[in-house]
Amino acid sequence: TLGEKCDALRAQRLSLFRDAGDAPAVSTPPILACEIVGVRSSERAFHFEVAARGGAPGNLAMVTVEGQGVHTQILAFDSRGEARCTLPVFRAVAESGLTLLVFGLDRRGHVVRGAPLPWKP
Repeated sequence: TLGEKCDALRAQRLSLFRDAGDAPAVSTPPILACEIVGVRSSERAFHFEVAARGGAPGNLAMVTVEGQGVHTQILAFDSRGEARCTLPVFRAVAESGLTLLVFGLDRRGHVVRGAPLPWKP
């Protein structure tokens, strides 16, 4: 039912936030293939378009700025195991460069980490 699906997604989201700090180092080859596919700039923020591949369909992932928990976006993997989102980051945070981190749930429900995504303006 829809209620059960919502409950399952809430549980995934809690697992991502709770376990991201303890996620093992990036596996070789990485389970999650992540990349910054575009960056737009506005007066107040940079908008990072992030793509991830390798997640289980229907599972969630999280992209965040390393050391800045304020800038976080949740995304969901589609039927091909791909996910995309746009993460806005205040200019003051991004102007000197940053690293984006992506965490997702593998097919067993364990939190896994994608390779860090460094960016410099």
